[in-house]
Amino acid sequence: MKILHTADWHLGDRLGRIDRTDDLRRGVERIAEYCRTEAIDVLLVAGDIFSESARSDGLREAIAHLQETFTKFLRERGTIVAITGNHDNESFCQTLWHTMNLAAPADDNSKPASLGRLHLATGPAFLRLPDRHAGFDVQFVLMPFPTPRHYLHDEPAQKYASLDEKNRHLSAAFARKLKAMTADPNFRADQPSVLSAHLTVMGRGERPMLFRLLQEADIMLPDTEIPPQFSYVALGHIHKPHAVAGKSHVRYCGSIDRLDIGERENSNGVVVFEIGPQG
Repeated sequence: MKILHTADWHLGDRLGRIDRTDDLRRGVERIAEYCRTEAIDVLLVAGDIFSESARSDGLREAIAHLQETFTKFLRERGTIVAITGNHDNESFCQTLWHTMNLAAPADDNSKPASLGRLHLATGPAFLRLPDRHAGFDVQFVLMPFPTPRHYLHDEPAQKYASLDEKNRHLSAAFARKLKAMTADPNFRADQPSVLSAHLTVMGRGERPMLFRLLQEADIMLPDTEIPPQFSYVALGHIHKPHAVAGKSHVRYCGSIDRLDIGERENSNGVVVFEIGPQG
């Protein structure tokens, strides 16, 4: 299975008075062309699909452009798997998720999911996709940006005296949920697995630059909390492409384009990787 890892599209974004729509759409179209030339099976978008500054008409137009750009890819049984990030409008994305599942109800977790469609995760989710060439399945554990709505389900954890306490609750809840996903009976240790997450995963001594988010408002996870079962970890949130703690399979792919002057030195792109029966 050939997978293209991308993230941080921020569709509908503005840089002050400058509308970035045309720039970002060209980036989306480049990715669609990579899907064609590289014979991609799964397009994996690791969060922040939309900008928090996008208005309702801008969101509608962004979705129309995505539909136009990727219809051929989907009709040829390519699959898009996406998670939400901290800049995605939670209410809008949840409405989109409900609408999609009304049109095409989600598959049973114990069975392979449908190819040729968009799968959007607004909360922690497990997805199994069949390889369309070699007859094996790849497991996807999908972990959107941790918000209280999707990660703090017990009442005591939703009461906190400070932002720091809230973030510690969310970080701990994220780590617990990730471990629970790999311990679930539907997760099979003998099958290749991919984790997609949107948050700051840090190796020792690393201090990444955040996009429109104060350090004290961020949710951080030590790289040691990533379970070893994953063949590849597709991360979004940090716009500079790099491997975390030197681990080549734990990667931020970077944003779709330079989004402010602080990213002027970034080398934007995507990561293409292949998963076989052994990982």
